[in-house]
Amino acid sequence: MITINKIYDISRYDNVIILNIGVTEYYYFDDVPHSISLGFTYPELQLVGTAFCVNEICIKRNIKPITVKPANILRNIINNKSELVKFNLSEKSIVLSDEIPRIGFNNKQQRWYGWKYNICKNKLNIIFRSFGIGEIITKGDEIYIPSNEDELIEKFVNSNSDIQKITKILYNMPDPLCRYIGIGVIIYYINKFNLQCTEWLPYPDEWGRNPWIARTLDDAKKMAIEFAGCSHSYF
Repeated sequence: MITINKIYDISRYDNVIILNIGVTEYYYFDDVPHSISLGFTYPELQLVGTAFCVNEICIKRNIKPITVKPANILRNIINNKSELVKFNLSEKSIVLSDEIPRIGFNNKQQRWYGWKYNICKNKLNIIFRSFGIGEIITKGDEIYIPSNEDELIEKFVNSNSDIQKITKILYNMPDPLCRYIGIGVIIYYINKFNLQCTEWLPYPDEWGRNPWIARTLDDAKKMAIEFAGCSHSYF
């Protein structure tokens, strides 16, 4: 949990505002106050990331971050609201959420971008991939959407080297952990440590096509969403 204590400075770049804020982060009951610069979409006020993320996404690549789906919102009270008046934020609060924007549009290139975060040697890296009209996605690509249940299972198995043996498959089943509304496949398998494991694979909103061709910018946007992992996907 992060509580915002003070706002030291506000700047804006396109649809992103950058706040230099004093925060307290609560980890295992220890209070750790410090300052940090964070970027938020404006006017939605959803977290984009640190100043590094804003620089890599918005400034270097001229990408306008877009919110994909509603956030699981955690709201924090801002004590010094007067500093936000010029952005008409006095009656709002900052949104801190796991559902941060991970896609955006480059208007000059007319291409949609998706991105992922990873940490290597204690350094944050952002992996980008762009999609435009005419993009072709075929079976085997990491963002290929399965066209049927067999392909859904095949994609999961091919992306998980821990699987030694599948023992049972149940079709048209709800999520046993109640994480999502919908149905999918439950796979029971033995992993490399000889342990019994279970995985629920949700059916996509729409079954895919092979090949998947981006005939419109909306198709390219859907590809960016898949790459960023913003759809119901566990692999």
